[in-house]
Amino acid sequence: MHQAKRVDPQPFDYRAARLAPYSERFSRVDQNLIYRGVLSAETVDMQAADPENQWQLDYVGNMAAGVMTGRFGTGVAGSVEALFSDVLGNNLLYGGVSINGEIYDFGGQIALLHQRHRIKTGVSFSHIPYRMGYYSYEGEDDQEELVYFSRRIFEDKGAVFSFLPLSRSARVEAGMSMAHYSYRYEKIENIRSYYPTYNETGRKIDAPDGYWVGNLDVAYVFDNSRSGIASPVDGTRTRIQAEKYLNGVNAHAFLVDFRRYKFVRPFSFAYRFYYYGRHGADRNTNRMTRLFVGYPWLVRGYDTGEFYMDSTQSTRGIGIKQLIGNNLFITNLEWRMPFSGPFDFAWFRSSTFFSEMALFVDAGIAWDADSRPVAALTTSSDSRRIPVFSTGMSLRLNFFGFIVVEPYLAFPFHQNRFYNGQFGFNVFPGW
Repeated sequence: MHQAKRVDPQPFDYRAARLAPYSERFSRVDQNLIYRGVLSAETVDMQAADPENQWQLDYVGNMAAGVMTGRFGTGVAGSVEALFSDVLGNNLLYGGVSINGEIYDFGGQIALLHQRHRIKTGVSFSHIPYRMGYYSYEGEDDQEELVYFSRRIFEDKGAVFSFLPLSRSARVEAGMSMAHYSYRYEKIENIRSYYPTYNETGRKIDAPDGYWVGNLDVAYVFDNSRSGIASPVDGTRTRIQAEKYLNGVNAHAFLVDFRRYKFVRPFSFAYRFYYYGRHGADRNTNRMTRLFVGYPWLVRGYDTGEFYMDSTQSTRGIGIKQLIGNNLFITNLEWRMPFSGPFDFAWFRSSTFFSEMALFVDAGIAWDADSRPVAALTTSSDSRRIPVFSTGMSLRLNFFGFIVVEPYLAFPFHQNRFYNGQFGFNVFPGW
């Protein structure tokens, strides 16, 4: 039978237990160390010093790089985003760059946020290219020639913004920006098919002069949602925003974005109601890019599709104009299921690979001053706008918390029938 033996505390080194924060008076730990003879009051040297508030890297995301080749040609694309902060978290610095195509298609943004005070303030600068193009025929009769026009719009913007927290879930935002828009037009001639634009260089042609546009915005934001593996799973998100355009553009815009999430262990049901519209005398001006329903983060399955026609002239197809306007109304419904991850939630247990499966139904409609929405499933005119739908399945992959990639398969539904499935992907967390 072993008997307890008293241990002499003196041989032990307690100096590592000293408290770090500076104080003009010795802490209780220091007093005990001095009393035990480990330290002496004469050798304890404590001086006040300002903390070294250095910048450090907090987050790196949206990292992507790749080389693509095929019958359309060869190309390179890539992007990266980074977030820095100081030790006290009073300042945040964000930077992001991306390229997809030629050197003209390089884009980037840098932003600085100061949040030491109750009213947070920030400034940002960005250069964003927008690329588009179309085919046309030039000449008469037998001399007609197929040509391709490539158009780039470059947005160089500076902005200041601020927000005031009202509670842990709500805040008010306000901002002001000034942007310069410039153009670059190119023309590709003597082409023999509809697929020359990825490997042929166009001839630069005349383009419109650049111009400046200012913007004022104010918004109310509410967010008490809880995040899951790759998207929110419970709570509510709301954003109500008003914008006013300046510098010769007589237009204003309104945004209502409402999202509701309901967690029913282990699943989650998500719903979104989204409206964005431009109003005013210049709402149809060509100085602003038109709104498009078919972006994959709005209605999946319509960003690329062989079902588009030049115009909607019958119920056998749909024209691209049906999805373009200055008013958008979007609604989405998802059933989200943990696919791989924590053992008590996901179907497949994994401590390194986290993913989420979703079954979705998307719907959207767009209209402008020359058209109107109608409550119908078919139309034979671009002036009578009908809603477009899609349904399918997606898988959101969370790569170690750095990036979320969402490949999906969507089946478009319009003109009262389903069309072939369309593959695509998003590179951000679920809405």
